[in-house]
Amino acid sequence: MHVLTEPQIHQLLDEYEGREYHDGMIGCGYEFDDFLEAISFVNDIAGVAEAMQHHPHIEIDYNRVLVTTMTHDADDQVTDKDVELMKKVEELVE
Repeated sequence: MHVLTEPQIHQLLDEYEGREYHDGMIGCGYEFDDFLEAISFVNDIAGVAEAMQHHPHIEIDYNRVLVTTMTHDADDQVTDKDVELMKKVEELVE
């Protein structure tokens, strides 16, 4: 597991539209047609997170889902595991 520096994090964010870095976490918001689509997306994330044994923070507000992540095992910093997880989450909406 590799901890990313802040410049590395910002370079990564430039590659992905909509991703942000705040409060020591990387994240992205997603909007769906309705609540059930949002919940389905969260359930898909749960499967990916379980397979990776790396679990993001997820907030749901009707049809919007905010997914943020950092690595507790790395003193709550952003690592390559977080980047991998966010890439897999992006694949779910493509």
